[in-house]
Order: sequence, then structure tokens, then C-alpha cells
Amino acid sequence: MKRIRLFAAAALILLCGAGTGFRPQKDTIRVATWNVDSGSADLSDQKEFLSGIDADIIGLQEAEEKTARVNGVSVCDTLAEGLFRYAEFFESFPWMDANGLQKGSYGLGVLSKGVLLQDEVWTLPSDEEQDLEPRILTMNKVSYQGKFLYFYNLHLSYEDDQVRAEQLEAVNEILAENSGEYQIVTGDFNIRDLAELDALEGFQAVNTEEAPLETYHGDDWDSKCLDNILYSGNLELVEAEVCPTDTSDHDLLLAEFRFLKKAE
Repeated sequence: MKRIRLFAAAALILLCGAGTGFRPQKDTIRVATWNVDSGSADLSDQKEFLSGIDADIIGLQEAEEKTARVNGVSVCDTLAEGLFRYAEFFESFPWMDANGLQKGSYGLGVLSKGVLLQDEVWTLPSDEEQDLEPRILTMNKVSYQGKFLYFYNLHLSYEDDQVRAEQLEAVNEILAENSGEYQIVTGDFNIRDLAELDALEGFQAVNTEEAPLETYHGDDWDSKCLDNILYSGNLELVEAEVCPTDTSDHDLLLAEFRFLKKAE
């Protein structure tokens, strides 16, 4: 498991003019996860959809940075402008052309109204023999309403159940490093069974077997509950909903959480 430490000051983009005026202090935060399926829809349509989503922070999967499929722009910056003060993109792998030249990047992103103070990226386990798509876990420490939230985002492998289990085991070890802090994990988990998420110890899921929320509307995967938000025990789920959209093959999953008192 490769570990890379980055610092947000060099990578974050402050989006001036975003909808970030005064908001009264509150003890809840609205979190979303969305696989945007970059290149499948016009970014302006996706942005219009997001404008109707009252989220404080969003984890994006399948975001692209300056590829031909998105007309050379940054998906994260474009979607964030006017809606979120901060946007950050994390590269999972470079997008190469037929001549072996890099023509942009593919990966994960975060859009946030709260300040992104620092970040970290881990390369998750894979299987070199299968030549699987590289997968990463990202973390942003977020300052929001006077509290610090450790916000993780991921997109796990769909090709191999054992590899995905190893990835979840690695994620569990990483989450334990910030045990006791407010923690949220968003992502497209590509799971076949929601019970796979039991590997993340001490975390509860929004999308569960008891209350399944179907977010994937493609026809190439049996399970439709691929997207999820997991949260630590010092957060309380207030409500959750699926926000349908035809601008991606995934609907957006939105949940509101209440901050509880952290253990001493």
C-alpha cells in the first residue's frame, strides 16, 4: 500500500464568488457522493443538477481533468464554480493518447463549502497480473462550522471480489489512524453485497440491507446499491435520500449528519 502525503495549500483552488455567504452556526452537515461518469453528459447539465442539491461537501468519482472527453477543462472546478468555495482533484491515473503522451487525468474529486486544510492520498491494493484500474483513497481535513471533519473518498475495484476485500481492509487500517475524530467516507464501492462494508470497523452505512438505496441505473451490474456514505460513531444520521439524474449512470446520494460530542 503506497502512501503519499500532500499539502492542500499547493493544490486547492479557492473559487471566488461561490455561494458562501454568512450561514448561521448549525450542528449538522449535508454530505453527498456522486459518480459523475465524466464525458457521458454535458457539464452544464450536471452543474444545473448540482445547483438544486443543498450539500455542504461532495465526494466525486470518475472525475476528469483536462481530457478531450470534457473539452480540456477541470470537471471539479467547473462543477464547483459558483456553488462551492473549494474544489480539489486527485489523479488515479494519467489519461494517455495513442502516442503515449499524457492528455489529462482521471480520478476523484471533492467540492466543499468548508475550508480544506490538508489532504492525503493512498494507493490501494491491486493485482498486477490482472492489470486492474488503479484505485486510490483520498482524505481532506475539513474545517466546517467550528469543527474538523476527516473526509475520505474512494472508488473501489469491480473486477475482482478478493481485490476489493483487500482494498476495504486497507481502508479500515487507514481510518483507524484518526479514530475518535469526526470521519466520513464517500464513494462508489462497487460491491456485490452490502455486507462487504462490515470490514470498516466502527462505521455505519447510509445505504444498508435494511434500508437499501439504489443509486446505479446502468444495466451491466446486478447490484444497484453501489454508492454509499459511511460515518463514524460520533455522527448521527438525520436523513438520507437518492437524488435522481439522467446526467450520469449513477444517481447522487445525499445525507445529513448531526455532530455528536466526541469521546474524551
